[in-house]
Amino acid sequence: MTDQPITAHEAAQPLTARQRMTLALTERGVTVHTDNDAGNSWLLVNMEGDTFPGVGTPRLVAYVYEAREDWVFVDALMEHWAGTWRVHYNDGTTDHALFSGTSKADAATETAECAAFIADCLTAPASALTGQAPTRPAYQLPDARVLGTAATEALEAARQANERLGRVMAIVTAAAVRDILTGHEAAAPFDAVRAELVEGEDGSLFPTGRYWTAAGDERTFTEAVGASEAGNGIHGMSEWTVHLNDDNRHVWEPLCTELPDRDRRPAWGIDLVRAAALDLDA
Repeated sequence: MTDQPITAHEAAQPLTARQRMTLALTERGVTVHTDNDAGNSWLLVNMEGDTFPGVGTPRLVAYVYEAREDWVFVDALMEHWAGTWRVHYNDGTTDHALFSGTSKADAATETAECAAFIADCLTAPASALTGQAPTRPAYQLPDARVLGTAATEALEAARQANERLGRVMAIVTAAAVRDILTGHEAAAPFDAVRAELVEGEDGSLFPTGRYWTAAGDERTFTEAVGASEAGNGIHGMSEWTVHLNDDNRHVWEPLCTELPDRDRRPAWGIDLVRAAALDLDA
C-alpha cells in the first residue's frame, strides 16, 4: 500500500527518518510504496500502484532499510534491464555493485542527499545505472591556487635541474675524453678539440670513439691508446653521455656541429673546448 499522507497531528510531531525520506522523495516526483512482507524494509518504485509488481513492471526498485526512527539508508537496488532483474547490494557483493565498498554503518546519509541519489537512479537512463553520476567527490585536493603555485615551482625546479645536468654532463664528457687519452693523468698533454656522439632512439648521446685534433685531423681512441683501453674508456664515457638527451638538448646542441648520420642515427661533434669552459654552478 502506498504510504498515507502525514496527518496534522503527525505534522506537529518530529518527523521520523522514514517520513522525512517520503517527503523528500515526493518532492522529487518519486512515489513511495510499502512492502508488507519486507519487515523493516520498504520499496520505492518509479510508477503508481498499490503493490509491486501489481501494476506493470518498474524499471528500478530501491530497498530502503529503516534501522532506527532517526535514520535510514539504501540497502539495495534492483535493476530491470533486458528482461532480467539484477540486485545491487549495499555491501558490494555483486558485480557492478552500486554501493561497492560501502558498509551498512557508513551508508546512513542526510535525508536530502539520500533522496536525491534515489531519485537520480530512478529517473536515469537504464544504460547509465551501473555508472550513475557521482554524489560526492572521490577525493580531496589542495586549493587550486596552492596547487597551481606548487606545479609552477616544480616545473621550474625541473627545468633548472635539467639545465644544470646538461652543463655538468657536457663538462664531464670533455673530462672523459681527456682521461681516455691521458690515462687519467689530468696534467698530461693531449690533443682533442671535438668528439663524435651518436644520438640513440631515445634521444640520448653515446660516444663512438672518433675525435678531432686542433689541426682538424680525425682520429680514434683505438689508434691513440689501443683497443682494450679505448673500449673500456668508451663504455665508461657512455655512462655519462647518456644523460645528454632531449630533456637538456637546449644545453648541449649549441655546443655541437651536425655530422653525417652513423648507421641511420643522427651524429654530433661536440666542441670539447667550449664544453670544458661551461660554468658548473651557473
